[in-house]
Parts: sequence; C-alpha cells; structure tokens
Amino acid sequence: MRKLIALFIIGIIGLIAFLSIKKALTGDGAISLVCKTANDTITVKFDPTSEKAISATHKDGTDFEMKDVDERIKKIGLLRYIDEFTRDFEEKKGGACFKK
Repeated sequence: MRKLIALFIIGIIGLIAFLSIKKALTGDGAISLVCKTANDTITVKFDPTSEKAISATHKDGTDFEMKDVDERIKKIGLLRYIDEFTRDFEEKKGGACFKK
C-alpha cells in the first residue's frame, strides 16, 4: 500500500513538473510580434482568447505608444490586425516583423 501511495505522489509531482516545463517552453498562450529596425526592437503581445493587446514595449523596456488597438482588433480581427500592423511597420519604418 505504501508503494502505491508513493507512486501516486510521484506521478502527481511528475505531472505538475511536466505542465510547468511545458508552459515555460511554450509561453503563456500569447501571440508575440517582434518588429526590428536598425535602431530599435519593438515587442507587441496579444491575447488571442480575449483578442486584446497585452503590452507593447521597446527593446529598452519603455512602452511603445499604440492608439485604439483594441477597437481596431474588434473591428477587423486579431490576425488581420497583426498582418496590417506588420505591413505598416515594414513600409513606414523599414524593418521586419516576426510572429512567435
């Protein structure tokens, strides 16, 4: 009986460890958009479940100003907004964006 309880506890600990490692490797489910120029790197994170922007920061950690993002995402959808933002960034800033 003790062996069975010990195996059960080891199994629970193993499951918790596996799920923790999986979450650390895959992230929190957010869609990250990393846009790079010669001078700066901007990281924008989106929550696909609520279709909202979580954060937008420069490489040095300061906030990147984005206006009316959530309203635009509601209007055209998250994936279309990411494509639109990427296209505008590449045309206006001369950089490149990568979705993670």
